[in-house]
Amino acid sequence: MKKIKIMHLLQSNRFSGAENIVCQIMSLFQNNEKFEMIYVSPDGPIANILNIRGLSYLPLKKFSRKEIDRAVHELNPDIIHAHDFNASVRASRYKKQIILSHLHNNPLWLPKLDIRTIIYSLCSSRFNSVIGVSNSVKEEFRYKQLIKDKFVLLPNTVNTERIIKMGNEFVEDDIDILYVGRMAEPKNPIGAINVLENVVKKYSKHLRVVMIGEGPLFDEVKMQIQKRNLTDVIELKGFKSNPYKYMKKSKVLLMPSLWEGFGLVSVEAMLLETPVVAYNVGGLKDIIDETNGFLCGSEVELSNSLMKLLNSEELRKKMGENAAISAKKFSNMNRYQGVLEKIYVSAALK
Repeated sequence: MKKIKIMHLLQSNRFSGAENIVCQIMSLFQNNEKFEMIYVSPDGPIANILNIRGLSYLPLKKFSRKEIDRAVHELNPDIIHAHDFNASVRASRYKKQIILSHLHNNPLWLPKLDIRTIIYSLCSSRFNSVIGVSNSVKEEFRYKQLIKDKFVLLPNTVNTERIIKMGNEFVEDDIDILYVGRMAEPKNPIGAINVLENVVKKYSKHLRVVMIGEGPLFDEVKMQIQKRNLTDVIELKGFKSNPYKYMKKSKVLLMPSLWEGFGLVSVEAMLLETPVVAYNVGGLKDIIDETNGFLCGSEVELSNSLMKLLNSEELRKKMGENAAISAKKFSNMNRYQGVLEKIYVSAALK
């Protein structure tokens, strides 16, 4: 039986939320005799992660029409599984291939009359399915009526065993507040600094804060920490292949994202009994509630919620236990694989 060849197309060459999910998908199907999967993106740091995990990779010189044409011609895939908006739009021009559009986030322009929403809606007729990590991805899209009949809800899943094992690795000191995310506008690291500065002013004890991640705002974040005299409080760690050991040692995770399609980091932290304080946006509404963390509407609310957790070990313990229970709802890898396999097989038969 001929294998169904699937090309995963991504614009980013780094390892973050969507890239993590694609690696997870490819690992799930690695020994499946029905499918062959290849990761395609601009060459960069992601190459090392894929190599370590033994996943097939075709690097692009850049994310351009010419380079994607080369990859499609070389691989001749049956399905192009395009991740997020730009990759989906780029993939829509290939008439021989079946196109799956997988939306991992819901940016602020999604509900607006915007050139990006218009272009995506025009391309949507080429998509066999639109996979969304939360209902908010569909509901916030301005032209949702165009995708409602082909929309498939597929919340992200976590590898519980792997995360718990990596979470048990040694870290020297306890952490009061942890930030894990790209140093980029959607994740709002500058907003995190604002919130942390407010907490430092109110909290009577010395705080230890760790920020994990890299990206275009890294230097700006570093400068703001120095400018506000927070260098003895906030430690910048850059990218870490194992953020879970830091989550395990943290009292609370701060997640000030301006938008989140799903919020994978929140589920990972919650699995390790770390409550999350976040903005009330996107898919986080389906993950965090009043029993396992705080959803906030302003920097002041974020600061106050952090203070509540820092000042009460009892509240942290109770919310942490509830968080772990909530997170396990997103740990059914077999169901996740089954839904994807059904999407792939159904698409290939058309």
